[in-house]
Amino acid sequence: MVQHVNVLFRHDTENRMTVVNELPFDVAPRIFIGATRSGNIVRFSKSLDDSLVNKLEQVIGARPSALLGEVIKILSIDRIVNNIWIGPAYVFPDVRGRTCTKAIMVTNKNKEILKSHFPYTFADFENKQPCFVIIENNIPVSICCSARQTSKAA
Repeated sequence: MVQHVNVLFRHDTENRMTVVNELPFDVAPRIFIGATRSGNIVRFSKSLDDSLVNKLEQVIGARPSALLGEVIKILSIDRIVNNIWIGPAYVFPDVRGRTCTKAIMVTNKNKEILKSHFPYTFADFENKQPCFVIIENNIPVSICCSARQTSKAA
């Protein structure tokens, strides 16, 4: 989860989130809570007032499974919460050394295969590396690329 949050957002020297780690580098959310079986990872935005951080830490620290409503209530002291994103993050087993004959790496030499079925990725190709596709009947039917990455994870 630490790798995940570090890929999603850029951080300052105090480990506070500054911006989304993807062009056009939008402002980071006010809070990130990543829950795992091993515990939670909580990060705060650089722009979040220290008094709100303290209140949030008290609620989250006292009960790692703090109700989302409590977090929203505290964040609403500053300004209304108008966007919440909840979703999964995946960890894949170590696949080094495995081969898959259907997946091919897309490079500058063959990126034309993206143009008709994945035009957005084709247009923003340089920012979507690494990029792989599955080809069926000479058509790319599935794509996997990285919009955000660090030196340790993508």
